[in-house]
Amino acid sequence: MNVYLNRDVSWLKFNQRVLDEAKRPIHPLLERALFLRIVSSNLKEFAMIRIGSLKTLLDVDPNHVDWRSGLPLGVIIDQLNETMNRQRIDMLQAGEALLETLSEEGYHFVKVESLSESDKATLMERFFKEYFTLSHRMKVSLSEFILTAASDRTYRLIKTAKSTFYQIEFIQEPPYAMALDDTHYVRVDDILTTLFNETFDQYFTIQFIRNADVSDAGEFDEAEDLPKAIRKLLKKRTTQEFLRIHLKSAHRDDILPFFKRRMTLTGEALYAVDNFESWENLHKFLNQMIPRKHSSLRFPTHQPTWPVMMDEKKSIIKQILKNDVLWHYPYDSFVTFEMLIYEGAMQSDVEEMWITIYRLAEHSHLVNVLKMARKNGKKVTVVLELRARFDEGNNLFYAQELEAAGCKILYGPKTYKLHAKLFLMTFKDGRTLTQVGTGNYHEITARRYTDFAYLTAHAGIGHDAKRFFDSLKVKKELPTFDHLLVAPNHLKTQLLALIDRERKKKDKGYIAFKINAMTDKDIMDALVKASQAGVKIHAIIRSIQCLKPELKGYTDHFKVHAIVGRFLEHSRVYFFGKKNPNIYLGSSDLMSRNLTRRHEILCPVYDPLVKERLTHIFEKSWEDTKHTSEINQEGDHIMVSQKNSDFSVHQYFLHLAKKEKDYV
Repeated sequence: MNVYLNRDVSWLKFNQRVLDEAKRPIHPLLERALFLRIVSSNLKEFAMIRIGSLKTLLDVDPNHVDWRSGLPLGVIIDQLNETMNRQRIDMLQAGEALLETLSEEGYHFVKVESLSESDKATLMERFFKEYFTLSHRMKVSLSEFILTAASDRTYRLIKTAKSTFYQIEFIQEPPYAMALDDTHYVRVDDILTTLFNETFDQYFTIQFIRNADVSDAGEFDEAEDLPKAIRKLLKKRTTQEFLRIHLKSAHRDDILPFFKRRMTLTGEALYAVDNFESWENLHKFLNQMIPRKHSSLRFPTHQPTWPVMMDEKKSIIKQILKNDVLWHYPYDSFVTFEMLIYEGAMQSDVEEMWITIYRLAEHSHLVNVLKMARKNGKKVTVVLELRARFDEGNNLFYAQELEAAGCKILYGPKTYKLHAKLFLMTFKDGRTLTQVGTGNYHEITARRYTDFAYLTAHAGIGHDAKRFFDSLKVKKELPTFDHLLVAPNHLKTQLLALIDRERKKKDKGYIAFKINAMTDKDIMDALVKASQAGVKIHAIIRSIQCLKPELKGYTDHFKVHAIVGRFLEHSRVYFFGKKNPNIYLGSSDLMSRNLTRRHEILCPVYDPLVKERLTHIFEKSWEDTKHTSEINQEGDHIMVSQKNSDFSVHQYFLHLAKKEKDYV
């Protein structure tokens, strides 16, 4: 019996779940537009990374068969492209319906041909004056143009009656649409189509998706060479093979053959429509266009608050040294963490600070606080992972800035990416303050993602944290830790041991976890055995889920929920046992890459009050009916019944944060 689901099919079914959320009238219109933007961005990244990775594998092993589904890899790639195109069509239809509803709210996109001659003349005159006179048409050889085209960039082109192609470049990039008044807008693409139709030219836009799955293995031998290697990889990404093209044109049947003849793409990889929307651009425009006073179109503003476990009038450091605390983003403010570092920078008894960084905000306040700590004489060591995909350039910039400020910069180990979220503050008297997080030190995502930050003065955890940082400093993996579960050392074997411990309890056993993804075969096989022994297993998994739940004789007691709502569920926490459970939180999902091919940390939670809080958060998340779907044996997301309950876990914690009420 096959108990596994294909990981890429599972991910696309999650993306469909996000797309379905965009159709739900329970959300304000601009938030539904944001879901469409996420779906569109997800599909592009999926093509660039996952399709790219699979194509690379297919080139190496043309006869490769997927172990989860038993299907040849080439067949899977075709199926994935077909599913992506279906989702794009579904997204297009959902977007049209959304814009129709938006027009009922008084915001209209109109066609040029629907305008009066006077309005059309005024619009064209404005467009010429503000944008078109500052543009130029450059004749291109289509073959050369394709060869140098960048990935994930939308190009504007025209095809003349003589089948000559010109690229249109604007010195000042026009907006997505131009306003006729406060409530009526005309898309710039519609203006350009009308303009060139008058000269019998065919205007179109095209977007190329290249393989972005660039391996960094073997690119460098020593950590000092990593910045140079990263620049090389970023350049290499611009010349990778094409995976898909997206063509928008009313003349697609005339234009598409010109690209087909010059590219190796066929079938489902060629996506062409006459009214495709770039929801990344459209959502940005709508968000800027619609005034904040039209509040019904957005979620009510949420201002993260001071953590309820903390007294705002007292020293943050002293409170943590006295009692462990849990910060729960986005309900608690990330500013508290920045103020913790600021306070440490000002205290004479603080000696050193260590931090791992995977992703940072584009304009990071955290970097400024770390620089200030160094300026105040503290030793500041930043272990920065330059290989965080699509953030390589940003991380390289901040590495240079922090180093210029006098911070000690270490780069993630050359073998595997450093994904752990760890901060350590050491004192002159030997005490430590450790923070273990589930999400990045990123003030923007801390307002949009649910994450945990666990802060403790536990000496053993602090000692392990220092050993972890020391192992990165000397480029040496320590064999064991007393408290932390660390990958790639022993995290996986320790998790398997915890699962097996619950298996031995049979129907008295209990396992629960909230993560982003699960793909590891050994973990899934252990969960099958635990379920067969009678262990109740509750999992909240946001996206990829590769084990069929509630399969008779195998996973009868394994139930899976997924939550998709206002905030992106990003926290990772594990429970083993029902009464006084062992609880761990940290950066690792149950994916093979996290457990064996990355540097990850899960931290045990010893404090009874923090354990109670985490248990309460998981239980309330499991009770959610407003944003929760159950994943069935086919991997489909089926919305849970709201017949007897209409409970939103996001609204529940927002309400408590607003009232500054404790939830324990």
